[in-house]
Amino acid sequence: MEVEKLFTVVFPGMALVMILAGFLDPKFWPMLLQWLVSGNAFLMVLAASAFLIVVVGGIVLIYYAMIALVFILIFSIFVLAPLHFLYLVLGFTYSVILAVVIGAAVLLYLVETRTVKIEHHTITLSVHRKFIVKR
Repeated sequence: MEVEKLFTVVFPGMALVMILAGFLDPKFWPMLLQWLVSGNAFLMVLAASAFLIVVVGGIVLIYYAMIALVFILIFSIFVLAPLHFLYLVLGFTYSVILAVVIGAAVLLYLVETRTVKIEHHTITLSVHRKFIVKR
């Protein structure tokens, strides 16, 4: 497994599963602590790896949350603030009318640029034979 996939998918997913298991079963974390000090090498390694997964996954989840907050802040500065000022200037009615007009223009643009155009070409082989080719 790739290291990037391990740190971006597996550790956060396992951390969420283990945190939820700790919430659903209150004996989960004390059991892991008991395994950690049990003296059995297998159980100690298992418990230590579980704690390591939770710590690394938690750090990655906190990093994802900080990145999401930065994206929300950038979106609010560049999109929501101008829309709010436009709402303050125009009022509710004209803001809704402007939003409908802009939405219709965007929808029309998307329909016009995403549709397939069929072209008809006539090929003349002889005087009596004509073929129409559609692309």
